[in-house]
Amino acid sequence: MTLLAGLGILAIAIVVIMLLVNAFSCKHAWEFVDKTDFPPPIDTAKKNGVDIGWDLTSSQITHMSKRTSVIVLRCPKCGDTKILRETH
Repeated sequence: MTLLAGLGILAIAIVVIMLLVNAFSCKHAWEFVDKTDFPPPIDTAKKNGVDIGWDLTSSQITHMSKRTSVIVLRCPKCGDTKILRETH
């Protein structure tokens, strides 16, 4: 057997193994577990007594005014988890 034929057989074996693994993998049916909302950093700073003043630019104020939500999803079949982070 030549080197090229050996590499061809190896490539076919890898493709077959990948197809088998993909065929038996979990098709996730995500379930909602938890949602946590975090206040904007500017609100947290004001609650802690930080004087924001005029030191920030408008883009910094816009960035610090965004809320963050963290959503946790879980697959009941395999136990895999997914964490989504949304900023708006």
